[in-house]
Amino acid sequence: MKNVHGIRYQVTDVARAVAFYSHHLGFKLEHQHLPQFAALSLGDTTLLLSGPGASGSRALPDGVSQKPGGWNRIVLHVVDLPACVAAMKQAGLRFRNDIEVGPAGRQVQIEDPDGNPIELSSPQRVLEVCARSRGASHVGEGRERRNDPQRSGPAKLARMRSTIAGACVSGASRYTSA
Repeated sequence: MKNVHGIRYQVTDVARAVAFYSHHLGFKLEHQHLPQFAALSLGDTTLLLSGPGASGSRALPDGVSQKPGGWNRIVLHVVDLPACVAAMKQAGLRFRNDIEVGPAGRQVQIEDPDGNPIELSSPQRVLEVCARSRGASHVGEGRERRNDPQRSGPAKLARMRSTIAGACVSGASRYTSA
């Protein structure tokens, strides 16, 4: 194996799916061959959309057809999950659940127009748990900070925040928060 090439979703209408992922989630269109296929990117992740007739959506040897939906999903980090949820509900997006809180943070699932799940995850709690596990009283404090200021502490937190880019979904300027 060399690396992960991308994540493939089956869709019934590639153009509609491209509009959804670029408008609502900030993905960038890299390539399309309508009506069968499109490739979009968000950061280093490539999303492959296969429509009817695409090689990636043909029936399997046992005759089972590939179709949208299921429970495996792409997970996107968000900055302010409640604000994102409110904006996306106002835009009429479909939600599979309400915001859930767990040991890794908060998350909620939405669906693309074909029913493919997308998880929006707020990782802030993970940062706080990691900081506490190192004996720090807040994020950015602890032994790593003393050892290498560019790889931990405030510099690391600043890099993480800039990666998220102040947007609801990383790279999605539509939901920029102040």
